[in-house]
Amino acid sequence: MPLYSRCFAAWYYVVHRFGLHLWVHYNPVVLPDPPLTKRQLGLVIFAGGVALAVVTLAVNLFGLGHFNGFGPAKQLALAGAAALIVFGLSLLPLGDRPA
Repeated sequence: MPLYSRCFAAWYYVVHRFGLHLWVHYNPVVLPDPPLTKRQLGLVIFAGGVALAVVTLAVNLFGLGHFNGFGPAKQLALAGAAALIVFGLSLLPLGDRPA
């Protein structure tokens, strides 16, 4: 008999011998989490976009990069931040439905 069959047989015996089958069936070990709503997901995505924009502008403000000004990488980061902000804001009016 393979090992997994012996383990299952032992588990089945213990559960039914001590009457744990009722407990296992009606009291799950992992409690279900409430679902993340579309409004909450929109707020998280919006906050991520704002954080990305702030960090990108802070790099330029404090001169942490080798070059000054807005090069193609900073423009791409700001465009991505703007896209995240718009997408996050578009999820806000969808309400409390699960995401």
